[in-house]
Amino acid sequence: AGHTLFTAQTLPDGSLMVQKMGKPPTPTVMFGPMRFQVQCPSADETARVCGLVMQEAYNRTNQQIPYLAQIGLNTEHEWIKPAFKPSRRWLAEQYVRKGLTLPSDGIVDVEATTLSFALVLTNPDRRYNIQLQPRAEKENGVFAAINDHREWNQAVPSREVVAGLLEESVREIKTRVTPLILGGVADA
Repeated sequence: AGHTLFTAQTLPDGSLMVQKMGKPPTPTVMFGPMRFQVQCPSADETARVCGLVMQEAYNRTNQQIPYLAQIGLNTEHEWIKPAFKPSRRWLAEQYVRKGLTLPSDGIVDVEATTLSFALVLTNPDRRYNIQLQPRAEKENGVFAAINDHREWNQAVPSREVVAGLLEESVREIKTRVTPLILGGVADA
């Protein structure tokens, strides 16, 4: 069986980070203004550990955890399609080359290594901070790390609420964001 790495650490800004590494993709939940970050190999485990961390923080702070201003739901996505090969060029064609003014002697090639951008949607209002990369070791793969950043202004969510938020985020990314990222070549 494979080994996993579990860490809990306080960051310089006073944030608490709990991380259990497994094979990607690994969902992450972050809360601010005091930052709690929980990352585990699955959405279920992320929700479970988040609930345990929140309960422990609640117990250790004499039930004085403030309302949270924001919540970040981080997920990783991968798309594999023959049309993406090579994905460095495909990403460049989709996102970079169209914006370049080509000199008369032309450009031999354009390749993308990492693209970062924010996508803001309405109905419901969502802000997605997106990082796209060619998938390592898969020439026909595109990788995305997506932060679904939401205003929260509520108490710390329960394990069940975190699980629901992660499921909702993944579902919305699949239906609303993936077709925009992949430009019409996404699976229905």
